[in-house]
Amino acid sequence: MKAVSDTSPLSYLVLIGQTDLLPKVFTAVRIPDEVRAELASSRAPSAIQEWIGQPPPWLVIDSTALPADAVLDRLHAGERAAILLAERMGADIVLLDEKAARRVAVGRGLRVRDCSVCYARRPAAASWIFRRPSRHS
Repeated sequence: MKAVSDTSPLSYLVLIGQTDLLPKVFTAVRIPDEVRAELASSRAPSAIQEWIGQPPPWLVIDSTALPADAVLDRLHAGERAAILLAERMGADIVLLDEKAARRVAVGRGLRVRDCSVCYARRPAAASWIFRRPSRHS
């Protein structure tokens, strides 16, 4: 199963020490360069900056053009790029936490995993990854 992730799902998995779940569930995990930049930002916690500074071998970073789009332009750059990358690569699922981004992705025909449950910052919260994805938000 091929997945594309936005910034927050990866950030919270790093913070709770559960990034090793991703390659157990997905055959490929990709992020757009915009997400990499957000993870590497000086505003990100140092653990996240260190993690993306030496990304694991199962994480692929892609460049994605961000064409003007009235609906996508209302989202953050990482969300826009994740949705566009998921469309371009035919991802099986896109990992998003923001409700507006999930609605846009579903409206574009993508399967979405609501990752907002990760905010609990504890390992048990990582169980979201094993629940069935939905086509609605």
